[in-house]
This record gives sequence, C-alpha cells and structure tokens, in this order.
Amino acid sequence: MNRNNRLGKRRIRRSHVFQMLLLALFSWTFTSVQAQVPFFSPINPMPAQTLQVVVPVNGNPITIHNVKGPENKRCGGYLWRVNFSLESSSAAGGWIVQELKGAFKIDNCDGTNKETTNYHFWEAWRIAAGDSIDTLRKAGTFTYDDQYSEPSHPNTKGTIKVTGKVKFFEGVNLPPTMMPNNPNTIAGGLPSDTAKPSFWNETGAKDHNLCVNWDCCNNNKIDTLITVHEDTTTTIIGDGKPEVTHPPKVVDDKDPVIVDDEEKGKTGKDSDPYTIKTPRIAVANDPIVRMIRMLPAWTEPINDKEQQTIKSIVAELALLSDDQLRGAIAKHHQYYRDAGNNLEELSKDYLLLRMIFDLPEAFDRSQVKNFGGWVHPSVFHQEAYNLSWPIAQTEGGLQVAGKYMGFNGRGYDPVGEFDFFAGRFQRRTPEAIAPQAAAEDGLIVTMIPNPANDFVVLSTPEALNQVVTIEVINQSGFRVASEKVEFGQEFRLNISQLEVGIHFVIFTTEAEAQTVKTLVIQR
Repeated sequence: MNRNNRLGKRRIRRSHVFQMLLLALFSWTFTSVQAQVPFFSPINPMPAQTLQVVVPVNGNPITIHNVKGPENKRCGGYLWRVNFSLESSSAAGGWIVQELKGAFKIDNCDGTNKETTNYHFWEAWRIAAGDSIDTLRKAGTFTYDDQYSEPSHPNTKGTIKVTGKVKFFEGVNLPPTMMPNNPNTIAGGLPSDTAKPSFWNETGAKDHNLCVNWDCCNNNKIDTLITVHEDTTTTIIGDGKPEVTHPPKVVDDKDPVIVDDEEKGKTGKDSDPYTIKTPRIAVANDPIVRMIRMLPAWTEPINDKEQQTIKSIVAELALLSDDQLRGAIAKHHQYYRDAGNNLEELSKDYLLLRMIFDLPEAFDRSQVKNFGGWVHPSVFHQEAYNLSWPIAQTEGGLQVAGKYMGFNGRGYDPVGEFDFFAGRFQRRTPEAIAPQAAAEDGLIVTMIPNPANDFVVLSTPEALNQVVTIEVINQSGFRVASEKVEFGQEFRLNISQLEVGIHFVIFTTEAEAQTVKTLVIQR
C-alpha cells in the first residue's frame, strides 16, 4: 500500500516545530512518523513489522545505498550488499555501529528441524575526522560495507529474518572487547562483540532488515524475499521483478511538508554512487594463481569428482614454500577483491588454507581469529572451535564435509589467515592431502624424480593408449614446452633445456581430463 495515501498531505503544526528546536539546543533529537507496513508477503502471511520513517532534527543521519541486490536466490537463498554513508562529513570522526540480530529456522519437508540458529552482536565501521564514509572503503580496500548472503536450501521450508539497526556515533571510542576477527561473531575483520557497547542506543537508527520465507517441498518453489532499508521496502516473489515501495519523506524546514521521492527529480544514476574499481593487478598468467582458480568454488555443492580435483590441486600447491604460496594467495585475493569481492573465488582460498594446514577440530576459542564473514557453526556454540571446518578427515581421506552456510559482513583476509595458521600449525604433506588411491576419475599421474635435473617420467597406473597434451609453464606464466604424444602408460619428458626453478606440468587427455603437477628443476 502506498503510505502517502495513508498519511496524506497533512501539515505539521508550527508549535511542534518550535518545541523540537528547543530540544535540539540541548541534545540531538529525532521525531518520527510510524506506520504498520507488512514485512512478509501476503502470500505467506506473517506478523507485521513496524517501520520507522526517521526525521532528523539535528545530528548526522546515515544513508544506505544498494551496491548489489537484493537478489532472491530461491529456497531461502539471497544476496544483498550495501554501503553506509553519512549525510554530511563528521568533524570529529567516530563509528558507524550496527546492531545485528539473526533468526534462522529451516525444516526438512517431513517437518523435522534441519537448522535453528540465532545470533546477536554489534559491529562497527570507522569514520575518520572530516569524512563521511568508512576509512577502508575510502582507501579503495573494499567496494561495499556490509553483506547479507545465504545459499539456497532445496527440499526445505523455513524462515530467515535478519534485523539490522545502523547508527553513527561521533567522537566515541569502541570498548576493548569490540575487536576485529572476533570468533564469537560473523563480522570477520570488522570490530565486533556480542556485548552491547555502553554508548549504544537505537534512537534514530536506520533499518537494515531482510526476511525470506519459503516452501520448496513437494515440487513447490514458493518464496518471498523482503528487504527494508532507507525506509524503502523491496519485495521479490519467486523469480519476479522487485517491487519497491518508497514511503514519503519529511523535509527538515521551518514548516515541514511531506513530499514524494519523485518530486526530488531523477539523476539517472544507480543508487550507489561508488563504482566498482577495475582490477589493476594482472594475474591471469601467474601459474600458481591459475592453479588456485582451477579449484571448485565452495559456494556451490561439491560433488565427488570435485572433491578429488581439490585434493589433487592442493597436493601440488603443498610442494611450494610458505613465501611462494602466500604470494600466490595474495595475488589471487587482490585480483578478485578488486573485481568486486567475488565470493566464489575467495571461497577457493578459504578451502585451500584448511586443506593445506593440519588444523585442529577442537581449538581454544579464546585464541581464534575470524578473518572473514563466513558463517561458521562454531560461532553459535560456546565449546571449542573447529578450525578445520568445512574440511574433515573421513575414511576416504580429506573431504569437504561442511556445506557453505553464507557470508555476512565485509571482506575476507586469506593472507592474514595464512599468517595466523603458519605461525601455529604444521602443513600437510602432498601424500597426506591426496593419496593416489583416493582418485575417482582414473587420471592419476605420477611424476618422478622431483626435484629433477634432465628428465622426468610421467606415468599412470593403467595404460591410457591415447594422444595426450603435455605442457610446461614457468613461474612467469610462459609456456616453455608443449607437445602431443602417444601415451601408453608412461612417457619420458626431456627438461634439460629448461631453466632452474619451479615449473608446472599440465597433463591433458583427449577427453580433456586434466591434472597439474608441480616440477622443481635443480642443477
């Protein structure tokens, strides 16, 4: 319903304005007009949510800009990225603080509960003196401030509700417990804590809410995603187009009147004035980065063949030194962070680190640091922290056993996480990561000797009897050798003319099955 019809073009009495101005001399005051707006779809009736249209009388209100979405991923899945900005620069600086509450109830189609999760914490973004946006976004480190995301849950039904209250506090200091990498929240690198800051109050805070209600059982795909920000409600039913409702705004004037958004004129620009940066670091030809890119993304279900692909590639990467591997992760992360926080690619770094380091399943949570907003089951329980999740040791060897559960907050720092792991835990050997007997697709290639001098022998457990392509890529990303050979069960590859150092041997069959081996040439 158009709230303009409900509120009408009524005027506010001058006496009220005079009283408001008197109060403003002593403190920041906000008045508000409240209305009941349905927070859930009428298709799936649920309790109404009270929305608040905040009228600033003094202070520095926040504006929330959409960067991406909201997108309905169906069956409970969604993606929504936003930026927070002050309406004017802050003279003293301070912190944008968000109180975040989440309630997840996901049931199987037979009515049994699959997941019930609740969280409640506060997170913060630094505003420097003289600025109106977060310091790291201003520096170009990040392209958005906050994200709500969740994967689809096929063959389930349920409700997810995320409620955010966002407000700027000028000239305050965060409590010491509100720290980055807090293992008890899913805020990642943002300062956060489950305890309320002493200065917190939600008077005048902006809504940053999301709710999705779905039933994907018995061939149904009934779902509704509703978001509320900047006093704007967006409703997406199924695959339909977003229906956006803009309630009327109140102008802060001597004699305020209610006006519609359309009366302000249109700029022709997207809601977010901050553009995504063009990637500046060329990594396409870096052979180690290419190997990381070959990993399956964890944001989608991992099948049996992809399980083996992950182990095969990580086993090769395990031959690299800490400096080489850290450098490649840094390049991969920088490229895709600059490209707009590509979660699919960043999830590959997340899996790689947990596969290559031998991490405990029960670790003292007071010693844990959380380097990204990955939703982790240990956040919601107070017992020891499972650092290895989602990787688990099974009868079939190492497996990606945990399902991607979503990502909130902003950014992931795999380089910081690499340093954290490298300073505390041992790395797994290539043999521990990918025993040959664990291969599922039949493409097991052994390369000996390694390190090598003049030649290596490539062999398979069984004869292939087909033409295969063997390529050698050096560390600079250049192809230094390539040939097609009739491959039976083994082939002797001459490397006597190649330079000393690390190379990558790419072995490709006629069916385009491919494996990459790391070769170290020493003389």
